[in-house]
Amino acid sequence: MSYGKKYGALLETIVDEADAIAMKYFRSGEIGAEKKNDGTVVTLADKTVEAMALRKVAESGLAIDLVGEETSEETDGRE
Repeated sequence: MSYGKKYGALLETIVDEADAIAMKYFRSGEIGAEKKNDGTVVTLADKTVEAMALRKVAESGLAIDLVGEETSEETDGRE
């Protein structure tokens, strides 16, 4: 089975929903920015999109390993 057939529908769903979430925050003007431990900025939109994507992948039942930039625990690179 090709990657497109196996993952395409899931990825398109995630992209479409991420677009809707990002535009909602953009239009509202409520960014909700905060600094992460490493000093970089994360917005509520970033966290919401990432949580949705992680949830969709988990619900899909597909064997996909994910690490979220905004919400996953930091690793020391020794996995």
